Amino acid sequence: MEPLGPEVRRELSRFGPQAGLGELVAAWPAAVGAQIAANAWPARIRRDGIVVVHTSSAAWAFELAQLEATVRE
Repeated sequence: MEPLGPEVRRELSRFGPQAGLGELVAAWPAAVGAQIAANAWPARIRRDGIVVVHTSSAAWAFELAQLEATVRE
């Protein structure tokens, strides 16, 4: 038996940037911290590579906009 990882990644690469969403979702809590991850999550990756993030409330959308530079790092 062999892992399917490389084959699955190769097939998913046909879908462009959206194929990386699973890896992004997995890395999200470590990248942004538990509090942000509990209230904001990556929803999709646009064709131009921009990550669209959904939030649990308008207040968190505002907070995330204020933290944009930090999150990008």
